[in-house]
Amino acid sequence: MRHRTTLILTSFILAGMLIGCTDTDRQAVPTQTPQPRLAPTPQPSTSPGVETKKETPSEFQIQTRLLDFHLIDERNGYAWGVTKESLRMYRTGDGGQSWQNVSPPTANEFKFAPGYGQSVTFLDKQQGWVVRSDFDSKHATIFHTEDGGVNWKVAELGEGMNPVVLDFQTPQNGWLLSIADPQQTGSGHILYATSNGGTTWRRIADSSLPQGGTVTGMTFQNDKNGWLSMEVKGQPKLYRTDDGGMSWNAAQVLDENKQMQACEVADVLQPVFFGSDRSKGWIPLTCPKSDTDQFHGLFTEDGGASWAYTPFNIRTEKASNAFTLPFFLNETNGWYLNKNLVYHSSDKGSTWTPLNEDKILSKTWSKYPQLTQMQFISENVGWILLETKDQKRSVLVQTKDGGKSWSVL
Repeated sequence: MRHRTTLILTSFILAGMLIGCTDTDRQAVPTQTPQPRLAPTPQPSTSPGVETKKETPSEFQIQTRLLDFHLIDERNGYAWGVTKESLRMYRTGDGGQSWQNVSPPTANEFKFAPGYGQSVTFLDKQQGWVVRSDFDSKHATIFHTEDGGVNWKVAELGEGMNPVVLDFQTPQNGWLLSIADPQQTGSGHILYATSNGGTTWRRIADSSLPQGGTVTGMTFQNDKNGWLSMEVKGQPKLYRTDDGGMSWNAAQVLDENKQMQACEVADVLQPVFFGSDRSKGWIPLTCPKSDTDQFHGLFTEDGGASWAYTPFNIRTEKASNAFTLPFFLNETNGWYLNKNLVYHSSDKGSTWTPLNEDKILSKTWSKYPQLTQMQFISENVGWILLETKDQKRSVLVQTKDGGKSWSVL
């Protein structure tokens, strides 16, 4: 799950430009058949480190400010940023010790920071998609790789498709949520689906989707069941589909959990599901304050049929956190960072234990005091992306012992 900051920022920019759409045309949207294009031959940009615990970045670290990353497993992952409105994407196959440039060809004009789950998504270390939108000319492009970024197929999306959220569950089946008209205030949303890996898309829903508000996330558990989280007129809303996205209904999750009413204002974010059957999961919630954010969670063990509310009783300063959520590896184990201290929970967020201060993490945080992203891929291995206050430089740090000690990648 990425980062909510990018999604909400993009959505707020768009939400102020939108109005409703009631067109129910379900005809396939023609797109150009993508032709494979070779990206530049990947070259290592970081030499493998000799020591297992480093205090400073490698001399040859990635030459761009990273905006986001996504781990596939303990050794494989992707990280990316934007330089001069052009996407720079890198892949590691050795746990971050060395990197390859796997940027899609002609992937320029990224006017908004591409967040994971919004403009970027990966199924595994080979299959990935990137969407680029040009809202001025109503032009959008989707890039698809089947070999870890060595080659990218490029397809032009149909006119009028203005992607906000992208989600794939298999190499063939995916969904793309679009804003109907970015030039119209209060525009509605349109959902498209693909069954051929993004080569062509068909319009499957519009009038059943909420026609106003800010999208904060969309995720599908399988080819039938999906969730959409939004903010509508200042209130958090959840919508659910059980027919592959063709129809949507308001979920009663938030109304059923009255404990949430303790928050004067609550933000609900994209539900996250775990395991091969994706029956267990959680919904992140925040209670924004003037200078801090307080996090909470709703947890399910039956695929979303019922949810249990857990107040986390943790706060993070907005100046250093930037709305980055606690990260849950599964339905029980979670981590979050407050300043230079890592906290861990093993009981669905009911209690949080601060881990001992790590000198390398503290030293790094003093130079890069803003948290951008956190992800754990196992109970031992996790990464944190930090950046400077002026948002000009970033650094990745890694743990191999569950957050007790850290090294700089």
